Amino acid sequence: MNTTENRIQSILDVPVPKDLGERADMWNIAYEGEIVNSSTALRAIAMVDILESTRTTADLLEQYGHIIPIGYDTDDDKVVYIISQISMKQIATFIGY
Repeated sequence: MNTTENRIQSILDVPVPKDLGERADMWNIAYEGEIVNSSTALRAIAMVDILESTRTTADLLEQYGHIIPIGYDTDDDKVVYIISQISMKQIATFIGY
């Protein structure tokens, strides 16, 4: 497994709560650095937030779709690839955090 695949798998392995209140609590804990891999947790939360909205997913793919290599066919795969590659600042700016 290469570095990108490891990063993607790490993001997918984070158990992001479905409940928005619990997700917000998790975001705050990660943002404060109280989670060991806080960047990965924040990326996982962002991924779930984006995938919950078809419009936001489409906007992300429109803005960053040019960085996706061949082989990422589903929107879920494309979103997690983009989230794994762009900076936390780019994620925050895109989502409006």
